[in-house]
Amino acid sequence: MESRVFVGLVALKNLRTDEFRFCCLASHVDECYPKADEFSSCEDLMSNIVLRICIWFLGVLALAGNIVVIVWRSI
Repeated sequence: MESRVFVGLVALKNLRTDEFRFCCLASHVDECYPKADEFSSCEDLMSNIVLRICIWFLGVLALAGNIVVIVWRSI
């Protein structure tokens, strides 16, 4: 997503979007909806190496578990 999408809109005071991440891009806006909740964040969580490793680990674990189930059911 382009991080400078709201730069030229200095008169923008109220923003209503479908996703909270647009509020992160328009930090100069007075009111932005939807409001942040416990799951909303302006941080790029996938840039965190620990979270990336955890996601890869869970993906490989799920793949291995599915293969075990398929082999088990085939026998």
